[in-house]
Amino acid sequence: DGNITNGHQLVSSLQSKINALEYELQCTRVESTEMVGKYDLLQKENVLLKGLQSKYNTKCTQYDELRENYDSLKCEFLSLQQSHKNLLQRIKELQSQKDELSLKLHNIHRQNEELLTQSYAWKEDMMALSTALHESQSELSAIKQVKADENRHQLNSFTDEIR
Repeated sequence: DGNITNGHQLVSSLQSKINALEYELQCTRVESTEMVGKYDLLQKENVLLKGLQSKYNTKCTQYDELRENYDSLKCEFLSLQQSHKNLLQRIKELQSQKDELSLKLHNIHRQNEELLTQSYAWKEDMMALSTALHESQSELSAIKQVKADENRHQLNSFTDEIR
């Protein structure tokens, strides 16, 4: 009787352990299923993260290219800015030269006007001198004629006296 009771207790104990193990196995299966689900989600997230990493790497590459372009454009801009400053300085120099030349040209025009006025005065003086010379030549011709007439008259008188 004692062996049977012990056997029943042993069977009962083993049945409890089996039930406990089956419950634990059931829980482990549930956990395993949850873990597989979580693993699948992690795999999907990993794929998404890889996609995001790829996009991030692409954006980094684009940023680096844009940065290089920006640096290049900035250098070009600074160079153009310096060229602009140089051109403004050259414009100032040329404007100064233009002002000097304008002043010289103005002085030349003024001198030309003075010379023109003086040449008109000289022309009038030359015309007056020419008129005076012509009158003097006419007077001289008249005087020569009178002298020639006098000399001829004296020569004729002298010739008459000699005869």
